[in-house]
Amino acid sequence: MRTFQGRPSLSTVDAAALDAYGDLFGRTLRTLHARRAAKQRDDKPGMMREFGLTARQFNAVRVSLDGMHASFRERLPELVDDVARRLKSTKRRSARAEDPAERHHLARRAFRLTTRLARLRADAQAGTIRIAFGSKRLFRAQNDLAGNGYAGHEAWLEAWRTARSKTFFVLGSRDESCGNQGCSATALGSGIFRLRLRLPNRLVADYGKYVVTTVQIAYGAAHIEHALAMKQAISYRFKRDEKGWRVFISTAEIAVEPASDRRTGTLGVDLNADHLALALTDRFGNLIASERVAMVTYGCSAEQAAAKIGDAVRHAVAVAVSARVPLVIERLDFSKKKAAMREQGARYARMLSALSYSRIKQTICARAHDAGIAVLPMNPAYTSVIGRQKFSRRYGISGHMGAALAVARRARGFSERVSRHGQVAFDVPVRTRQKHVWSSWALIAKRERAEHAARRQSQRTKRGDPPNASTATSPATASGATYLSSTGGIPVRESVTSTVRVTSVA
Repeated sequence: MRTFQGRPSLSTVDAAALDAYGDLFGRTLRTLHARRAAKQRDDKPGMMREFGLTARQFNAVRVSLDGMHASFRERLPELVDDVARRLKSTKRRSARAEDPAERHHLARRAFRLTTRLARLRADAQAGTIRIAFGSKRLFRAQNDLAGNGYAGHEAWLEAWRTARSKTFFVLGSRDESCGNQGCSATALGSGIFRLRLRLPNRLVADYGKYVVTTVQIAYGAAHIEHALAMKQAISYRFKRDEKGWRVFISTAEIAVEPASDRRTGTLGVDLNADHLALALTDRFGNLIASERVAMVTYGCSAEQAAAKIGDAVRHAVAVAVSARVPLVIERLDFSKKKAAMREQGARYARMLSALSYSRIKQTICARAHDAGIAVLPMNPAYTSVIGRQKFSRRYGISGHMGAALAVARRARGFSERVSRHGQVAFDVPVRTRQKHVWSSWALIAKRERAEHAARRQSQRTKRGDPPNASTATSPATASGATYLSSTGGIPVRESVTSTVRVTSVA
């Protein structure tokens, strides 16, 4: 599914009608949730009469609640694991703390986490679904009205009611006119669409049967026009923000012809907090070109971060389109790392917070699909170590570009064996020759961590000394690599000579 948005042109009366629709939709949604919590069956005819809804409007309420419940059930095990990791981390910090005040605060935090973990596990066992319609943060704001900017309880109550009625959903179906009988769209050209929204029966006496408005879609108008022409299902979600109402239009993706082939090479992408590292390979796994694409999102608003991520991803997809190769990304999981952020220091915590992996991944998948480029997620195990130890000095590239090269080669099925001629070589006993090649890289990674820890300890003992770089700068040039400017054009494939040994090909 793809979703596009725009802000409809509404008169004062039309805006009031949407406000009433949102309030009715929210009350129906909460009532249905409460009745399900009380183990009552969904009474569609009864609730249609009670709230003055059509059958399709009630189906939209039910589908919305089903999605919220499914999301909660899927998220609950992750919440249990996250709280358990945070509790374990807090206990470790408490055992190492020497200051009595710090131990006291850590003990209080451990008690809160223990209580929350017990409640989450009880909910998971009993199948209880807890949803705060309006958000927990706003609900708790009533405990400190002045501190949260409210003149009194009435002001907070007004904000609470507004937050609980700020959205409603109109469900589409492909067997209905214009893909949705509750809200039909007509293309007027230049990305402008005419919307006719069917109001619930309860609101017809006050606002009429329909609200007719126009909306301009800046991006994705072609998708909506294609859906209308092909008679596909189109769903609409209206949402109110500080500027007024906004409409989100969702429809199926347009089928795109594949434009990439893994057999011709791959483009590895290493995701970092401030940039994307790209490494383009040929079919033999040799490096053709590498590039660093700036993507600094720290300190940016959500809109600014999305724009920077979009620019960086657009360039990466353009490189893949030019070379006609798939994009290879790492399949990462930051839940454990973010749970231990308090132990790693402020700098590490800022780095993890700034790395919007989910947003970057979603943007890559969406843009790559539109261009017909396949996206291949790979296991990221030891790619950073392999990049630093095996490819960085050989090709004269950074460790991040080396990691991108490692993940690009992994998608082609190449095995990265430890060099026997450098300082990273290990003697392989007969009894361990059948172990996986990653076992050798695990030893190297362990030695690197020990060296970095010793270096940090040495820096702490020298007050006033500037911190050393975590990785040494590689040579500026190397045989077999062509550099791409971060602001340059799309790379062109060139023939290269490489000393990389191919051990296996998928």
